[in-house]
Amino acid sequence: MKKILAILFIAVFTMTLSAADNAAKNQNIDDLRNPKIEKTEEEEKQKTISTIFCYLPNRVMDFLDMFTIDLKGGCYFGAGFHVTKYFGLGGQVGANAGLYKDYNRQYGIAFERGYQAQVGFLSMEDVSVTDPIGTVKEYWRHGCNFPDENADIYKPGTGARDYWSVEVYAYALVGAKVALHPLEIADFFAGLLTFDFQNDDNITLKTY
Repeated sequence: MKKILAILFIAVFTMTLSAADNAAKNQNIDDLRNPKIEKTEEEEKQKTISTIFCYLPNRVMDFLDMFTIDLKGGCYFGAGFHVTKYFGLGGQVGANAGLYKDYNRQYGIAFERGYQAQVGFLSMEDVSVTDPIGTVKEYWRHGCNFPDENADIYKPGTGARDYWSVEVYAYALVGAKVALHPLEIADFFAGLLTFDFQNDDNITLKTY
């Protein structure tokens, strides 16, 4: 009797192990066929292909982001420079119409009016940009003493101005502002290694 019970116990134990092993194998097969996993793998594949094929156009855009130039004409006068918004010297006043190739890929035409002045670390301004055509951002900025780098107007990716730019400008009825953007320069060189810390590689392959 004891032998029979032992044999039955061994048989049940063996069948239990076999069933558990089959269940694990079936679970692995289900995981491999899981639509979520397949979708994630497909998305990663598409992302890799997009990075390869769109590498050159995104590098060209990053290169163009490194500098900006605004051409303006009107009853507008002034001259000066900024080394970031922390330090500068000069001022400008009047109203103008401008052709923009500006920060955060602002391209188009807009009207600007008001005044701005800076001596060393102190500044004052009352400037508005209105009636834009294209991707130029509309804003009104006024204040004195010291600009706040956390203000929305200076936010990377969305702001109308670059807090860290190095700018030179001169106007006498007609004129221009030329600026270099240190963060965009760093983003260009990082982009050569496919690192996009500015999150602006917007040219991608679309599937349909």
